[in-house]
Amino acid sequence: MAIIAFQTVIEDPTFMRRYGNYIATESAGLERAKIIEELEKSLASLYGGAVQGGNKKLVPDVILGGDFSKTLSEYFGEGPVTETELKLRRGSGQTKTTIGRSRLTDTLKSAALEQFGSKAAELTKKRVSTLNRNKGAKLFEVLRSDPKLFNEFYRKSRFLNLAKQSGNGPVTVTSILIPKSDFKIPPLNIRYSTSKEAIFLSLDSPFERALINELSNKPLIRISEAKASAFIEGFEKLKNNKSSYATLRTRAKKDNKFKIRIPTGGSIPLVTAKVKTSSQIGDEKKTGRFISKVQMTALVQKAVVRRMPKGPRRGPPLSDDVLTYRSGDFARSVQITLLNYKTSVIRFFYDPVYQVHEPTRSPSDLIESSIREVTQQLYGRQFNILRA
Repeated sequence: MAIIAFQTVIEDPTFMRRYGNYIATESAGLERAKIIEELEKSLASLYGGAVQGGNKKLVPDVILGGDFSKTLSEYFGEGPVTETELKLRRGSGQTKTTIGRSRLTDTLKSAALEQFGSKAAELTKKRVSTLNRNKGAKLFEVLRSDPKLFNEFYRKSRFLNLAKQSGNGPVTVTSILIPKSDFKIPPLNIRYSTSKEAIFLSLDSPFERALINELSNKPLIRISEAKASAFIEGFEKLKNNKSSYATLRTRAKKDNKFKIRIPTGGSIPLVTAKVKTSSQIGDEKKTGRFISKVQMTALVQKAVVRRMPKGPRRGPPLSDDVLTYRSGDFARSVQITLLNYKTSVIRFFYDPVYQVHEPTRSPSDLIESSIREVTQQLYGRQFNILRA
């Protein structure tokens, strides 16, 4: 069994408008909660289901409709898939997707203390640091000692939808189905926060970034209205096609040789296709005109800046995965040196002084994802991207 991933571009005007409202709303109060609930309703409509309601921490957001649940479950091949979790992205500064959290139960605390011998009575700062090391590998084993909580975390993580909007345009949703055999580190990480007395389960950032980059090179499901019938039709076409496979390679901090293969020793089947609903026929988006290298450079530079967290000229980095925007020198150094529409090849360059960050914050990944965003918006297709 392997992780299954695919992307959907939602061009439904209501969904797009609600997502724009979510990004524009800074408040964390009732107004924002209402907008999120409306987005969950839109996703539920897409899947022919309904919102669960409430805000329970380990309960997925949406119940899937019967027809879509059946279609997805048959493809997944590991029991019924009846629920899904929606995670909303608020721009390039967000580098980690937190899936769920729970207070440290007595069972978990006892199991954690057993890691340090019979005399251990408290989870000291040093012991917590040990549990959280290597993306929380020891803590994850502790979580397995509490079957109820372990299954609740898996229920929350089994079918994830990561949504992101570029400007006021379509919303791209990356969907990830994780078999229970692959519910481990990676593609996940876990940590215990002493200040909040809770454990947090997240999607591993290098895995997430590599997966999204891989999928961005593939054709996407496109739907213009949030209707379950359109999505089911699209997914039926996907599951009837032979899947392509890819091994993800990512960079880990202080280790430029680090690789993730999901599952370990295997790869990810990616189901991909283009789907048009009846309302799209005769009303397709026109591709953009050919532009020059100078114009493409300007668009890519702007996309790079949007993806960088903004910080003062001096101070610590604001992200472990993306360069922090300070003076703008890095973004201005990005240049498109080759733009060949016939062969679909783009070559880029950036100031070599920033190559020291490749093992950790990977300027190349940042630039490549920015180029993909621009070319997808302009032409609805992807290019082969090379570094000069």
